[in-house]
Amino acid sequence: MKILAIRGANLASLARFDIDLTAPPLASAGLFAITGDTGAGKSSILDALCLALYGTYPRIATKIKDDKIADPGGDDVASDDPRNILRRGASSGFAEADFVGQDGRVYCARWEVRRARDKADGRLQAPATLLKLKDDGASIASGRTDVLEAVQRATGFTFEQFKRTVLLAQGEFDAFLAAKESERAELLEKITGHDIYSLISKRVYEETKSRETTLASKRQTLGMIAVLDEPARTALDLERAAATLKAEALTAEAINLGAVIARIEGITAAQKKVEDAAGAHTRAREAFAHAAPERARLALIEACAPLRGLAERQHDTRYARTGAERAADTATTVRDQAQAALADATAKAAAALEAANAAAAAVKAAAPHWEKALLLDQQIAAISEALGPATADVTSRRSTLDALQSANSMSRKMSGTSVSNTPINERCLRRRR
Repeated sequence: MKILAIRGANLASLARFDIDLTAPPLASAGLFAITGDTGAGKSSILDALCLALYGTYPRIATKIKDDKIADPGGDDVASDDPRNILRRGASSGFAEADFVGQDGRVYCARWEVRRARDKADGRLQAPATLLKLKDDGASIASGRTDVLEAVQRATGFTFEQFKRTVLLAQGEFDAFLAAKESERAELLEKITGHDIYSLISKRVYEETKSRETTLASKRQTLGMIAVLDEPARTALDLERAAATLKAEALTAEAINLGAVIARIEGITAAQKKVEDAAGAHTRAREAFAHAAPERARLALIEACAPLRGLAERQHDTRYARTGAERAADTATTVRDQAQAALADATAKAAAALEAANAAAAAVKAAAPHWEKALLLDQQIAAISEALGPATADVTSRRSTLDALQSANSMSRKMSGTSVSNTPINERCLRRRR
């Protein structure tokens, strides 16, 4: 784990701060100190770091839980409540920390608190916590419990472990400085968590003592074992050599017996194959005898094989004859239908010839009428030709008459004289008659 930046606003005496440990001059500083007057906010920076990561900070761990502090919002807040760090007169505040986790990714942890209606005298609301990735802003967890678990996985520390290894609380350091020399080791173990080494030392001591006891017991047992003299060792060596020779002979005999057993097993396997072959031969003979009728039928079929071509041609001929008979029947039907159609056509031709003869006689009888009609057509044409000039003359005279009638009507209107009501046309016609 590595802290990269600490940011905050309205925490204790600090209105706003932003400490970037990756920017110069802090980035190149191997060791630096946070200094200032009492109340300047040195511890508040470390409190902000703990708040952003774990939602609490070491200075309130020593507070008495039953103590209450009056809050501007009207409620009494417990003295160990982390929200007490909110600056007086502020409606909201936050603590934020960027760090590199165990997996190498950069995280941003945020703790924020605000008052109701964003008023300086509003009631304190529940803190909001969030853990996200720094590069893309993807949310990892939200809510106090989930964020705390996610921070512990990312950093590898619980809050207690963080206080002992990364952040040494001011109160515990003061206790360490003021302690007696005899008590300082115990207090240092408590602060750093090194009491585990005392437990390990005790376990090592107990294990060493137990092993020394076991070793002494084994040495005592070893001392009780008698050592043989030279003649006895020589006799044992001769006995061992004889046993070795006997073992070698038995080994050679076992190898020979193994070869014999292998030959016996081979013979047994061959006998099994012979028995299987004999059984197969017997079954084959039985099958051969059982197939005698089928063989006789097959021989008959083979004897008839030369006639297969004739039988196939006979079958084809029968099929062709059946087709020819069907075609002959069809042709006969078509012929009968054609003969009936021919007889009908002959009768119709005779009737048509008779009608034609009658029509010719009628035409011959009507010849004088045709000639008379021709003369009448010629007379009509002559009359029509003579009627043309007469029609034109009548049209001209009618136009003249209409003009005279119009002039007469105008004259009567102008003179006011009374004229006979008989139309001019009618009077002219009477005169013409």
